Amino acid sequence: LVTSAYEGLPYCILEAMAAGCPIAALPAPGVSDLIRATGNLLLTEKTPTEQAQQLLQWLESSGRNAGERNRELARTRFSLSGMVSQLERVYRASCKPVA
Repeated sequence: LVTSAYEGLPYCILEAMAAGCPIAALPAPGVSDLIRATGNLLLTEKTPTEQAQQLLQWLESSGRNAGERNRELARTRFSLSGMVSQLERVYRASCKPVA
């Protein structure tokens, strides 16, 4: 559970993904996009009690399956080789000659 109000890309999310854990987080810049893209839970409720209920419902329905997806995504997209590959792709695209 990530309760930060602002994060760029918190390592705790990447570490939890690599460990195969399901992730729930409050909506925050940098976190929201990653949580939505991975099928994890972006908390929408306001009070801690409501958030806990939302978390339990998610874990009982589909949240437990998020762990394996997270592990695979961390291995392919956020591994060192995956990050270097993405950076290289961006770099090559930005270095194309201008016509």
